[in-house]
Amino acid sequence: MHDDCADALRYSVPDEVPDTTAGENRGGVDQRAESPHGVPPYRGTRSPIVSAVAGLSISSAAATAIIEPDVGGRVSSLRVNGTEVIAGPDDGRGEFDWGIYPMAPFAGRLRDGRIRYKGTVRQLPLNAAPHAMHGFVHSNEWRIHDKTESSITLRCELGDPWPWRGNLFHIISMHDWKIRMELSFTAKHEQPMMLGWHPWFARPCSFTTEFGTMYERGDDGIPTGRLVRPRTNDVDDCFADPLDDPTVTVGDTRMKLFSNCSHWVVYDRAGHGVCIEPQSGRTCATARTRWCRTASATTRSTATA
Repeated sequence: MHDDCADALRYSVPDEVPDTTAGENRGGVDQRAESPHGVPPYRGTRSPIVSAVAGLSISSAAATAIIEPDVGGRVSSLRVNGTEVIAGPDDGRGEFDWGIYPMAPFAGRLRDGRIRYKGTVRQLPLNAAPHAMHGFVHSNEWRIHDKTESSITLRCELGDPWPWRGNLFHIISMHDWKIRMELSFTAKHEQPMMLGWHPWFARPCSFTTEFGTMYERGDDGIPTGRLVRPRTNDVDDCFADPLDDPTVTVGDTRMKLFSNCSHWVVYDRAGHGVCIEPQSGRTCATARTRWCRTASATTRSTATA
């Protein structure tokens, strides 16, 4: 993965984006019923999802990645010298539980699905009741904007159930011994925005992390804001101030992770994979906008990994 700051987005983006995000297999608010929490449920659920289109391949001399535009623009497979390093959609895993997928417009859990912005509280659908989790684009269809043998650029229009509009671009490129990902967002109107990735590294594997800061996790799974001594195993926690680059080893393949993101979430409690997730703010950051970026037509939010 790559740690250089991203260049300015090279593609033109319309000022107004039509609301085409609601629809079958794209998520959205279900108006037919309310959940027990009184909030319309989100149609994207934890049920297994399968791409209607065969995955697209990009490759370098040493590695091949399979990209699924119809399933959140995610990487469903990454083979390095013949070794599969990513947990795929085997055994009917739900949409949160496989591949490498982008997270936007927020990452991690958003308490009660509520976001406060400029004095107004907005209620979002609860896709991981009683909270919202990992944004709303990980199961959306992403459109192919450009593709070569070694790279692909995907575009997703952000809208309902998010209260604002905008465009996300996900650029995935293969290089010698490196896969680089760039996630960018641009919009006409200012709005809160967090960007990140959620990779599932396949077990059996080993990993190392070294952070200077960890946020205490409350009983609801969301950071309390209190800083505590970092742990290195049995974690589902948000970290900051990396002292060294995280590493993951699958078989004989050792990977080092770089990102310009300020925070990382590490999750090692699943039997099929380990997650080391770069994100542009701490978990639940969009509930308080001082922890997230504000995107506008002149200020694009961009993250690289």
